[in-house]
Amino acid sequence: MVPQHKEVEALFDRVEKATTVAQRMKLFEQIADALAVHWAIEEKISYPAVYGAKTRDVLLEVVEEDHACKRIKTDVIALPATGEM
Repeated sequence: MVPQHKEVEALFDRVEKATTVAQRMKLFEQIADALAVHWAIEEKISYPAVYGAKTRDVLLEVVEEDHACKRIKTDVIALPATGEM
């Protein structure tokens, strides 16, 4: 999971350095794909593996944060492509 975090961070670094809208759009699509894979792995493997009485509250908080991130991702994808950053 850590390599996926680093991959997304590197993609965001590339977005900041991109000089065209097309480059940024392509990078944002890559970020969205990487996050979708990451979240799927968390939901199918990580969350069930750590779920228990002692971890329930923390896990619920993490799931809420993930859902917020997914909403933000959807909002970002829906934004119009402009030359402004």
